[in-house]
Amino acid sequence: MTDKPVPLLGQKGATTDCKYYKRKLIGTGSYGEAWLCERVNDGAIFVAKAMDLGKMSARDKQYAYSEIKCLANCDHPNIIKYVEDAEENDQLLIVMEFADSGDLDRQVKARAADNFRYFQEHEVLFLFLQICLSLDHIHRHKMLHRDIKGANILLTSNGLIKLGDFGFSHQYDDTVSGVVANTFCGTPYYLAPELWNNQRYSKKADV
Repeated sequence: MTDKPVPLLGQKGATTDCKYYKRKLIGTGSYGEAWLCERVNDGAIFVAKAMDLGKMSARDKQYAYSEIKCLANCDHPNIIKYVEDAEENDQLLIVMEFADSGDLDRQVKARAADNFRYFQEHEVLFLFLQICLSLDHIHRHKMLHRDIKGANILLTSNGLIKLGDFGFSHQYDDTVSGVVANTFCGTPYYLAPELWNNQRYSKKADV
C-alpha cells in the first residue's frame, strides 16, 4: 500500500494534513487565485498560485507549465524564487517567494497621490539596475519574460526588487539575442512594436 501524498495547500482548522495553510487571498484571475500562505513546518510565508486546469485552454495550460519551468530554472536575487508545484484536484499549484512590499506600479501611484512624492534619481537608478540584472539573467538562460511592466516588478522591505509573474515566459533552444519568438502575448499597453507589427522578436522586446 502506497502512502497518499500530503496535500500542498489547505485551510487552517479544516485541513488536518497539508504542507501550507492559506492565510489571505491576495489576488484573483480568470483561472484561479493567489494566496498568501504559511508553511506548516516552520511558519515561513510564501505565495501560492492556484489555477483551475479545467477552465484553461490547451494554450493557457502551456503557458502555466512554461511559467513553472522558467521560474524553476532561475536562481537570482532579483527574480521571485520558485519553491515547488503540484497538481491536485484538477488544480495546478505553484508556491513562490513572497515579496512583502507590493509592486512598483502601486508604489508609483501611491507616491503620486502622496503630494507627488516621486522616486529620487538615485532610487530610480537602483531600481533600474536591478531590473536590468534580472533581465540579463533570464536572457542568458534563453528565456523571454514577455510581460515586463510595473505590476510585475515586486518590491521587498529590504530594498530588493523581484521580477515576477512569468505567466507569458518561455525558454528557447536558441539564444534569445536572435529573433526566436512570434507568439502574440503580454499586456497591450506594454507590448513591443514588433508584436503589433506581427514580426518575430528577440530579447529586445523585453526592453
